[in-house]
Amino acid sequence: MTAIQHVMMIDDDDVNNFIGKRVLDKYNPQTRLSQFGTAVDALNFLRQPENQRSENLPSLIFLDLNMPLMSGWEFLTELEKLLGDRAKEPVIIVFSSSVFPEDVRKADNHPLVSAYKYKPITLELVEEIQGEFFSPSLS
Repeated sequence: MTAIQHVMMIDDDDVNNFIGKRVLDKYNPQTRLSQFGTAVDALNFLRQPENQRSENLPSLIFLDLNMPLMSGWEFLTELEKLLGDRAKEPVIIVFSSSVFPEDVRKADNHPLVSAYKYKPITLELVEEIQGEFFSPSLS
């Protein structure tokens, strides 16, 4: 994989979204950011034909688990239905404040989830993800 080009943040918490935008702007101002307060809105975005082309898919998705209307788990199920094998193209980070061991285990065993990380997003976390899943680093 290459550098992080397009980040999708799916989180119903406005403060986390604000922090995420600030961190990603600091990381690389050219990184495209798509933020959604619900998983339903994120799926509607991804259902648009132009957004289903590989070059328009997010390279990284930060996914909250506990949201109204549709949980992060339900989003993953719908994403797989929508994109099929291409659902594995984005690096998906379950990004949660949940400390329930079952959530961590479920994320570790989910075929679409690359990692489970705890909120809040930090520059160090983005650089860690860059180093682990993408190359070259922009730092």
